[in-house]
This record gives sequence, C-alpha cells and structure tokens, in this order.
Amino acid sequence: MDKEARRKYHREYQKKWAKKNREKIKKYQDKWDKEHKDRRLELRREWYARYRDREIARRKKNYNANLEQERQKHREYDTSHREESCKRARKWRESNPERDKENHKRRYEKVKDQWNAERREYRRTHRDESRQKRREYYAKHTEKEREDSRASYYRCIEKRLEEARTWRKTHKDKCSEATRRYRAKKIGNGGTLTDREWKDICAVYGQRCVCCGITKKLTQDHIVPISKGGLHEKENIQPLCHSCNSSKSTRIIDYRPMAKWRFPATGSGLATTASLKFRTLT
Repeated sequence: MDKEARRKYHREYQKKWAKKNREKIKKYQDKWDKEHKDRRLELRREWYARYRDREIARRKKNYNANLEQERQKHREYDTSHREESCKRARKWRESNPERDKENHKRRYEKVKDQWNAERREYRRTHRDESRQKRREYYAKHTEKEREDSRASYYRCIEKRLEEARTWRKTHKDKCSEATRRYRAKKIGNGGTLTDREWKDICAVYGQRCVCCGITKKLTQDHIVPISKGGLHEKENIQPLCHSCNSSKSTRIIDYRPMAKWRFPATGSGLATTASLKFRTLT
C-alpha cells in the first residue's frame, strides 16, 4: 500500500470512528472547552485569522442558501438580546460612519415608498403623540434644527419657491381666508400704520434690513407678533428682509438697537428727521 492510499484509508477510518462515537467526542470537547476557555478562544482567533477569506465565503454561501431561516434566527436573537444588540450596532455605527451612511441610503432606496407610507400612516393615527415628540425633540435640539432647516431651505430654494407659487395658485380660497383672518386680527389688536410712516421707518435705517443689513425688498415685521397681541403701529414695526422675517417667525426680537450703530442711516434730510422722530418715540 503506497503513502497516498494509506492516508486515504486513515481518513476514512477516522470518519467512521467519529460518526460511531459522536456523543463521546462531544462530551470530551465540552469538558475541554470549559477547562481551557481562554485557550479555546485563542485557537479560534488564530484559525479565523489564517483562513478568514475562506470562512467568510463559506458563511456567505450558507447564509444565502438558507436566507429566510438565517433572518428569522437574527430576529429572534435581537428580540431576546435587545440591549446587547443595540449597543453592538451603535458601536459599529460610531466606528464606521461612512459605511453606515451608505448602507442606510441603499436600504432607503429599496423600501423608500413603504417607509414613507408607514410614517404617514403612523403620524395620521398618532397625531397628538407625534406632535408632542416633535416638540420635545425641537426643544432639546433647537439650534441644530434651525441650522438643518436653514441649510435644507437654501439647498432647494428654487424648488421650494416654485412649490409655494404653485400651491398659492391652486389654493386661492385658502390664501384669501388666511389674509382675511390676519387683517381681522390686526384690526382687533388695534393700531394703524400709514404708508408714510412705513417709508420713514425704512429711511431711518438706510433702506436696509435691521437684522442682516441687506438692501433687498423690505417687509413689515411686528416686534411683538400680531398672534401674541402686538399692535399694528410704528413703535412695534421694524424693517426686515423676507428671509429674516421668516426666520424670526413668532419670536419677540427687537433688532433696532443693534441696527442703529451697525447700519447708520443714509440719504436725504427725510431720513434724519424720521430718525429723530423715531428715537423720541422709542
């Protein structure tokens, strides 16, 4: 019997013996693993490092061959070890931010319509709860939310303006109703601002926005908003550009003291006269 034949014979004999004494081998292995736990882990790591590519290929092949069963195992494990799974996933995301972003984009593209439909349905059925969560999150991350909102707005500004124009054209009744409500609230709060007074206020600040200093078209901003009981009169008005007016929203912010030294009034004697009148009023 040559050398190769002897090797083949021994391999066959070992397989037969192992099959016949499976329980005995398992018992011995378990006993050895318990007694030499650290050594066992070390050997496994060495073996995996040596045959890493082969082992990954084998696992992928087995996983794809039994896809549903493997996914079910993962789901069951994650359910029973939720905290451990979340901690491990969080650690991986922190150490691999770029790969995590790519994976999220790929998953989102696959199930984008389904996710959006589920979110809309959830918000519809849990409206009060969703609003409360949103308020709480905004209160904790106010600055971040404002920065993200501003960046998003300027990133898609043309698209947003076009959508707003289209909406106003197709919802003229709603726009008219909103205008009527706002005018009624102005009248109810009291105060009158004439066109001449508005021009004088703009002249005081050199036709500039008192927040950013830009010389675009100015809008009337109520320092104390109409919705919070503010009066529609010159003492409660400051000139802001459309962007700053929208950013201010319903907050009570007076930009005038800062603007008096940042953007000095320019122009004719009308500006100087208006400035004096304005200062005596404030």
